[in-house]
Parts: sequence; C-alpha cells; structure tokens
Amino acid sequence: MDFSEIIAKLPKPYFQDDAVAIYCADNRDILPLIPDKSVDLAVTSPPYPGVNNMWGELFKSENTLLAHEYLNKVWGECIRLLSDGCKIAINIANTKRRPYIPNTHYVYDFMIGKIEPIGEIIWNKGYGQCGTAWGSFRSPSDMALADQHEYILVFRKYGLRNKPDEFEKVNCFDFKSWRNSMWQFPPAKASQENHVAPFPVNIPNRLITLYTFAEEIVIDPFLGSGTTAYCAKKLGRKCIGIEIEEKYCEIAAKRC
Repeated sequence: MDFSEIIAKLPKPYFQDDAVAIYCADNRDILPLIPDKSVDLAVTSPPYPGVNNMWGELFKSENTLLAHEYLNKVWGECIRLLSDGCKIAINIANTKRRPYIPNTHYVYDFMIGKIEPIGEIIWNKGYGQCGTAWGSFRSPSDMALADQHEYILVFRKYGLRNKPDEFEKVNCFDFKSWRNSMWQFPPAKASQENHVAPFPVNIPNRLITLYTFAEEIVIDPFLGSGTTAYCAKKLGRKCIGIEIEEKYCEIAAKRC
C-alpha cells in the first residue's frame, strides 16, 4: 500500500503534500485507522513520564503507571502497522530521583514477546550538571547521579523485511559511525525550535537513513515541531505525523 492510499483512508490532514501528512489529533484516534503492515519505520520521542510541569497531569511522576499504560497502547498500534522486519525506535529518558523512574524498563516490559529488541543507543548530550542537594556536595553519603544521556530503544518486528533489488547504499563513514551504540551531539534548543522539548535533527536523520529505503513510509505518533517529517522529506521518504497541539502542527507544517 502506498502513501496516497493510506492517507485516503484517514481523516483530512492538518497539512499534506506529496511526502508528508500531519494530523492535529490524539494519536489514539488516528493510529487505529492506519492499515496493518503499511508503515516501514516508526521514530518518535514521546512525553517522558516523571517530567513534571511539562506534559500535563498524566505524565507527572505520581502517574507513571497510567502514563505507561497510555504509551503501551501507542506502541501496540505501532507494532501492528509496521511491515514485517521493520523497526520502531523510541527516544526516551529515565527520570527523577527518589523515586527514580526507569522509563526504559517499562517500555521493554511491554515490548518483549511482542516485537524483537535489537539494541539501544546511548545519546550522550555532551554537557554536565553541577547542582547537588543542599549539604551533599562532595559527600560520599548520598550523592545523586546527574543524567547526561538519554536512550534510543530499537525494536524489529518479527518476519522477513522486504527490500528493493536496487537501492542507494548508506555513506560508508556514516554507516560505520552511526551503527555504534554511543551517539554524541547536543540537544536541540527549545528557543530555536519553538518547542518545549524539541527532537534533535540527528536522531530521526540517522534512524531514517539506517532503517529505510527511498520512498518508504515513516510514522511519528508524537510529531511535536515536525523534526521527523522534515528529515523524512529531506531524505526522500514519506511521513505520517500526529501531534495533538495545534501550535506545534503549525510549526511542523511550516518546516515541511
């Protein structure tokens, strides 16, 4: 099924061109309408449970289990709509202290048995945090770790991956560098992207390059300011993006 056939089955997009369709909606309303095995890669950075005052009540630390119940429904839909052998890549961080919230654990707990985990990338954001709790500086008694990294969890749907007989190969240097499990680059700046937690271009750019062929379809169920759609279009792929906030849909549409 090609891109136009999928879009024809969905409600009218907020924005559409030949390569991108952006939906201003709750992803729970759009994902079930996408046909089985019709997408070739899911790339996203969801709201992180435990980041208070950023994503709303559901994602406050005291609602961690409820937040992951919601995210699990999204992951289940992504698994369904992926073609055999295709990938889902999720950028997520563990959050908070006392209690520490291992968000990656919750994702793995849901995914294992439904889709094959094939590894995780450690994104080193390249900066340190010097703050400490009052009275703990230089004390061995109760030092709290300062996270300088996030995770990109990669899963492969069971089955044989279709691929074209001829395709453009990934640049040799990029292939050797990006297949390493440690990536280092700074986060995107919220002030430049007009988004509270923008997705850095390097993440979807690399993942789309490594895991899709030309003209294949990428989906991002938490599109935000549109970085995944921007990268997919630039790389000659198609993209379906879903974002609930209209102000971010507007930014994403302008970028595309």
